[in-house]
Amino acid sequence: MNAAPNRNLFERVLHGQAPCFALIARSTGSAGERATIDVFAGAVSYPSSLAELPLAAPTAAGAGRQELLVLVPYRQLRERGFTTHDDGAPLVAITCDEHETVPAQLALAAIPDADTALGERHFDIDDEAYAEIVERVITDEIGTGAGSNFVIKRTLEGDLDDYSPAKALAVFKRLMRREVGAYWIFVIHTGERTFVGATPERHLTLHEGCATMNPISGTYRYPQSGPTIDGINAFLGDRKESDELYMVLDEELKMMARICPAGGQVTGPHLREMARLAHTEYFIVGHTEADVRDLLRETMFAPTVTGSPIESATRVIARHERAGRGYYSGIAALIGRDARGERTLDSAILIRTAEIDRAGHVRIGVGSTLVRHSDAVSEVMETHAKVAALSNAFDPPEAGPALAQHPSVQAALRERNKGIADFWFRPYGGRQGGMADELAELSGCRALIVDAEDHFTAMIAQQLSSLGLATEVCGVHDAVDLARYDVVVMGPGPGDPSDAGDPRIARLYTWLRHLIDEGKPFMAVCLSHQILNAILGIPLVRREVPNQGIQVEIDLFGQRERVGFYNTYVARTVRDEMEIDGVGTLAISRDPRTGEVHALRGPTFSSMQFHAESVLTVDGPRILGEAITHAIRREKRLTSVTA
Repeated sequence: MNAAPNRNLFERVLHGQAPCFALIARSTGSAGERATIDVFAGAVSYPSSLAELPLAAPTAAGAGRQELLVLVPYRQLRERGFTTHDDGAPLVAITCDEHETVPAQLALAAIPDADTALGERHFDIDDEAYAEIVERVITDEIGTGAGSNFVIKRTLEGDLDDYSPAKALAVFKRLMRREVGAYWIFVIHTGERTFVGATPERHLTLHEGCATMNPISGTYRYPQSGPTIDGINAFLGDRKESDELYMVLDEELKMMARICPAGGQVTGPHLREMARLAHTEYFIVGHTEADVRDLLRETMFAPTVTGSPIESATRVIARHERAGRGYYSGIAALIGRDARGERTLDSAILIRTAEIDRAGHVRIGVGSTLVRHSDAVSEVMETHAKVAALSNAFDPPEAGPALAQHPSVQAALRERNKGIADFWFRPYGGRQGGMADELAELSGCRALIVDAEDHFTAMIAQQLSSLGLATEVCGVHDAVDLARYDVVVMGPGPGDPSDAGDPRIARLYTWLRHLIDEGKPFMAVCLSHQILNAILGIPLVRREVPNQGIQVEIDLFGQRERVGFYNTYVARTVRDEMEIDGVGTLAISRDPRTGEVHALRGPTFSSMQFHAESVLTVDGPRILGEAITHAIRREKRLTSVTA
C-alpha cells in the first residue's frame, strides 16, 4: 500500500528540506484534469541498465502504490546496440519512499513566486546554422534513403541567478497555471540536477495489462493574435502536417506490434491544444504481459523525437548533432502496482523540459520533425514556438479559445482517417477473417519474415497473422532452416540498395539469390524489392524527390489501389513483362508515365515497392495475402502433382 501519509512532505519540499523530490501533475483526461499534484521523496540511485532498476517482487492485492520514478537519458539507447554520443548522462532511479497527494490549487497558492528570468539566453546552434543542418538532412539522409523523417535537436541555454530548487518550483507553478494540454507538468530534483517541464506526450502507459502509446505530430503555431478556427482548419488540411502524423503512427504501430502479441488498435485523431501551439495525435492500445523494464527498453525512443526507422535515425542523429542529447527525447516514468498487485506504468517523453544544473545553468532541448518536403525556415520557426512556453514562462499569452470541439475542426479531424487503413483501427478480434475465398489457402502456412533494420516487419507479421499464417521474425544476419517455412518475406530497411559495401545490403543480396536459386516461395518489400530488381537486371535510380511517407493511387496488375510509399530509390523499366534466364516470366506493375516499378510477380515470388502494412495502404492485408498466395501457388501445384 501507499507509504504512510507524511503531511509535512510538501512543506519540507517548499523549505528545501527534501534532498530529492518530485512534484508531478498528471493528466487524467477528465473534467478534474490535474486537480491534484503527486509529491514524492526518496533515495536516488544510478543503475547502469534498465534491467537493474530496483523494483520489488510481486505482492498480493492491496492498496496500490508507486514504487519508482525513473529518468531515462538518450544515451541509454546503447542497451539496444544503437548509435549514440555518450555524454555520461546517467539513468536515474528515485524510490517513492514518501508519497503525498496535494490539491493543486492549495499547492500552487503555497509555492512562492521567484525571479526566474534567464540571463544570456541563446541557442547553441543559431538559426542560420540550424537551417543548414535541416537542408543537409533532407538532401543527404532522406534524399539517400536513410529514412522517412528525422528529428534534429538544438538547445536553448541560459542562466538563473542565485539558483535553488525553489526557482524551479516557481517555474512549475507558472506552467501549472498557464499551460494547457500537457500530459505531465512536473518538477523533479535529484540532488544533482533539476528537471521542470510541461510535456504534451505520453510515452507508454500500462494498466491491467493494457499498454497505450500516443503518437503526436504536426504543429499549428499560434499567431501573435491567437489561434483561429480558420487557422486550425488550414493546419488540419495541410498534407505535410498529416504526413508527419501518419509516419509517426506507422512507427509506433511497429513498436506496439513488437511488445503486444496482438498488436495495437488505433483511435483518433484528436487535437492537442497547448498554450502557444496545437498538435494532432492518435492513441494506440494493445495487451501485453511483458516486464515493464523490457517495455521501456523496446520502446526507446519515440519516433516523434528521433525519426524512423529508429535504428537508422540514431545514426543520422549522431552524424548531425554535435554532442549527446542528455535527457532530451528520453523518458520520465512512474512504476508501481495497482490494488490487485499488477504492475503499472505511466511515462512521459522528456520534451518541453528544462534541465538545470547546480549552478543554475538551464538547457532546454527542442527539435523539429524533418520530412521530404520540409522548409528550413519553417522548421527553425517551429523550434522557437516549441521552446517558447518554457523560455518565456514569465510572460506567456492568455490561453486562447478552445478549438478541438468546434464542429468544423471535428469534421477536419474525421477527414484525416478517410482513405487510410481501417485495419489498424479495428480491435484485434475484428481483424481476423473476412478475406476472399482465394486467400483461405493461406491459413496454417508458416511465414519467415526477415528484418532488415525496419520494424515494419512486426506490422507485416500482424497482418499475415490476421490471414491465418503462423509468423516468425528473424534478423538479416541470422542463420535459419528455410525448410521449416512455406514462404519467406524479405523485409524493408533503410539505405542505398546499390551499396554492396554495407554488410546488411550484401546479406540481402545473398538471401534473395538463394531464394531464387532454390525456387523457395518469397515476397520482397521496399529495399528487398529494389535488390530483387537489381538481381533480375532492372536498373535502380535515385528519385529526384523521395517518396518518404506518401500515399499514391496506383494500378497494381489491373486493380486500382491506394498504397503508402517510403522510398528514395526505385527500379525503372519500359517493359510490362520480361523473360529471365533461370527464372521464367516476370510480370511487372509500373507507372506507365515514369516507368517506376511498383511490384513484380515471378514464378515463385512477388514483390512490392510500397508498404502494404502501412497505415497509408487502404487494403494492406488483402494485398499481402494476394502476393503471398501468388508466391506459394506454383509450389502447391508442384507438390500436388508429385504427391
